Amino acid sequence: ASAWALHNAWREHAQREAAEREVEHSNAVYGYVMLMFRDAGERPDSGQLSARDVLRSGASQIAKRFVDQPESGQRIAVALAGLYGRLGDAEGATPLLEQVLAWPGIEKNPDVQADAREQLAEIEYTKSHIPRARELLEQARAWWTANPVSNAKALNGSLVTLSQIERAEGKADASIATLERAIAERRTLLDGGDRDLGIALSTLSISLGQTGRFTDAMQRADEATAVFKALGEENSYAGLAAVSNHAYAAMNAGLLDSAERDMRNVIELRQRFYGPSPELAAVHNNLGHNLMLQNRPGDAVPVLESGLAMAIKFGGETSRYAMALRGNLAEAYVTVGRVADAAPIAETAVRLSHEQFGDQGQFAGMSRRARAAVRIAQGRTAEAREDLDAADAAFTAMGEGGRNYLKSLQPLRDKLKAN
Repeated sequence: ASAWALHNAWREHAQREAAEREVEHSNAVYGYVMLMFRDAGERPDSGQLSARDVLRSGASQIAKRFVDQPESGQRIAVALAGLYGRLGDAEGATPLLEQVLAWPGIEKNPDVQADAREQLAEIEYTKSHIPRARELLEQARAWWTANPVSNAKALNGSLVTLSQIERAEGKADASIATLERAIAERRTLLDGGDRDLGIALSTLSISLGQTGRFTDAMQRADEATAVFKALGEENSYAGLAAVSNHAYAAMNAGLLDSAERDMRNVIELRQRFYGPSPELAAVHNNLGHNLMLQNRPGDAVPVLESGLAMAIKFGGETSRYAMALRGNLAEAYVTVGRVADAAPIAETAVRLSHEQFGDQGQFAGMSRRARAAVRIAQGRTAEAREDLDAADAAFTAMGEGGRNYLKSLQPLRDKLKAN
């Protein structure tokens, strides 16, 4: 009994120390953010500045202002990167995180180094740099695992990023197991819900949908939305993602009208509160796909066009969102008879997916499917059949996660037979 009591006392002591450090660090971040807004208020153009403008201005001054206090500067830089993340601005967060990891002496501040690695891992995931994302995340988790009691919250939160990487690697079942573990742990750590619990539930809805469990996916997305509403964050970046994930699952379950309403609502709110972003482009992709399922390709084309332009501008040519949009837009162009416009987009999709992923995974299959649609329209049936076989192999290798993608190949095979 005394050993158990000692263990509990040590656990409580470690958690109390971690909480005290977090308050101290939060105060330092709060002070710097207030300084940023004070400086911004003194600028002649202060009336036209957005929150992103203030963050960018403050971020650019960190290294200079904290030259004599590097550990404080590093911690504040990582915190500001997190604020960028909440605004959905990965491009703003990336240079801050890279600056921290390249900061001379960062190894003397390993907690912050681990935080920076985990945040950057999530960004690399969205850019489809999956091996790099896994490397960064494993480095962060290795440090936290050395002291699991004090780092319980960080370890738990990082499971969401781990699940996303697993899903991108075609390990949908592993992704689901990781998220279910994260949610169970989170509920044990907390008396009620918090933002990270909502994010884990929302992310689980995506993985469940990928394996065809659409009813379960909608339920988890609804649970996430309930968490965000209880926190007063239903219109936050993460809160809107939960609504979008519910709509995506509903679309795949055949509830096209309600899914379209929710998607359009999320697009309007994201645009109003946060402006263009890769995540907004992703909702454009989902809405475009929904409209295609409703046999409304003419309506889908402008939605997909704007989504692709946005995804490339704010996430890069090989971001997950651009990769998905490129293939879907090519197929939409074919459907409305714009085969000449579809062909170069499909070729680019195949080239980029091969460079990033080889012949495996979701985007390899989607790009070959898109090119198959083009080649069928061009009368190049033998080449189209090769592309469909390659898409089939890529989706089959995904296991349960590729099941729904495999179904999408059948209409193109039927067209081949008709030719």
